[in-house]
This record gives sequence, structure tokens and C-alpha cells, in this order.
Amino acid sequence: MAAGLAIGGVKAQEAAVKELIPTGKLRFGVAFAPKTSALFVVKDPGVSQRGITADLGNELAQRLGVPIEFMVAPTPAC
Repeated sequence: MAAGLAIGGVKAQEAAVKELIPTGKLRFGVAFAPKTSALFVVKDPGVSQRGITADLGNELAQRLGVPIEFMVAPTPAC
């Protein structure tokens, strides 16, 4: 019975991922600023984004088993 519940849980997770991530990649919005803070990311040459929010997005994508695409928006200060 436990195996049946585990399989059902996996199928439910797969269905949720397909519904929430229809393109097959997680589109994760972040705000860009010239200096790293708790809310903003910075762009490094050779690295996409760096900062706490980028780390959270990368971890979420890894746990979901999908690639990530950052949607970067500038802050008004930029």
C-alpha cells in the first residue's frame, strides 16, 4: 500500500510540474541592482545572476528537476 501511495504522489507531483511549468523550464523573476542585497541580484560576467534570490530559484529548479530561466528586471535605481 505504501508503494501505491508513493507512486500516486510521484504522479501528482509530475502533473503539478507540468501544469505550473508548461514550457519545461522554471521562469523565475528577479530584480537586478548594481549591488547585492537580500532582494536583488547582480550580474557577473560568465555567471548568470548572483544573490540570495538567484540561489532560491536555482534550488527550486533543482528540486523540481527542471532547468531555470531568470527573468531579470532592473530596479528603478539602475
